Amino acid sequence: METSLKNRKDSSKGARAPRSSASRRGTRTSFVTEKKVQNPFLNEVLSPIPSVNLPVCDKPFGQVTENGVAYWTYKNEFKIDAASNIKYLAAAVEAYCNIQCAEFDFTPSENALADLSELLRIAKSVAPTDHEISLDYDEKMNMIVILEYDLCDFDYNTLFFFPVSFVEKLPKELRPIVKSAYSVLSICNYAQMPEDHCDASYVLGLWDEGEQLAELKNEDEERYNELKSFIDSYLEGEIHQLICECSSFPKDLDKMRNDLEEARTKYAGTQYGPLINSLRDGLILRDEDTWMNYSRTPCFCNIEDFDEHDEGMMDPSRLFVMVYDLMDEIVEGITDCINGEAGSLDVSGLYDFRKLTPDIDTEFCASDFPKRWSEWFGSFVDITEHIGNEQSTDTCAG
Repeated sequence: METSLKNRKDSSKGARAPRSSASRRGTRTSFVTEKKVQNPFLNEVLSPIPSVNLPVCDKPFGQVTENGVAYWTYKNEFKIDAASNIKYLAAAVEAYCNIQCAEFDFTPSENALADLSELLRIAKSVAPTDHEISLDYDEKMNMIVILEYDLCDFDYNTLFFFPVSFVEKLPKELRPIVKSAYSVLSICNYAQMPEDHCDASYVLGLWDEGEQLAELKNEDEERYNELKSFIDSYLEGEIHQLICECSSFPKDLDKMRNDLEEARTKYAGTQYGPLINSLRDGLILRDEDTWMNYSRTPCFCNIEDFDEHDEGMMDPSRLFVMVYDLMDEIVEGITDCINGEAGSLDVSGLYDFRKLTPDIDTEFCASDFPKRWSEWFGSFVDITEHIGNEQSTDTCAG
């Protein structure tokens, strides 16, 4: 998987090709020798096998019986009435089978854990081939529940850089309005500050105490001075200040929206009109949902011992970061870092999911929100790249 900037144009430097990941699995050798020997089993005298005392195991998720009632327990974190939970799950899976036009063949046994396993098997057997089924613990219900997941359509090979350099090209009176609206969008879409972002912090030299810059100084002092000055600005200078101003949640959301609407009217017909309209569209999407609600995968489980999240998957949050400009050297470095791992890491899919309940009566299909958000962001970045490229008179309509 090689990632690329969203709608990035005229990049003079291509991203580094992902590393190949060759299999290390060797060939399996046979344990059968060419020379066959007679099996001496019948001629052997068998000695009694000594008994051993096995250690008592502390099951992370187990079943206990108290006064004839079976309970599921997990460490000291919860205690569930197993019979009630099975009754709920049976009704939920039966409703799910009805949706799938499948027969629900289930008879409760005397072992609630065995029933749990059987109900999960039934749900998996009738689910559409492109859907996934898994168990989880619902804290509010204090029950084990069954979840159905569907993979969302999303632009997985994209890096979502939130640029701020375009703000400097705006009329002074428009800048605080745009910064305020942009802050809501950057924060609510979990775009990280460069110093907090895994790859950006590495490129900025926060991992190696400046060793890379020291090497560059020995090779090209003039180039070192330029890059050092730029990195300093990113970390504590004017660039850092601008990024902070575009990442500071406004105290009054209603005032922010009113100011933006007034600016839409005032700058309609100018080159700034599309930018303000796009910010308004982004806020509408923000009110609807956020892509982070789709970052949970079927491997996730609130029961820690059963959380099977694959460490070989790339955290989607690495794709979202605040930057100065889409064409600056920090962005180039971040892109190279992530592409360097693209051969060995996969970006985790964005999933939509629902809980199977006794009252479900419709098929489940993943939301198209992540796709619509991605399309909006691409359009927004295109608009920011054109700000200042046209001849501006800074005059306002009306």
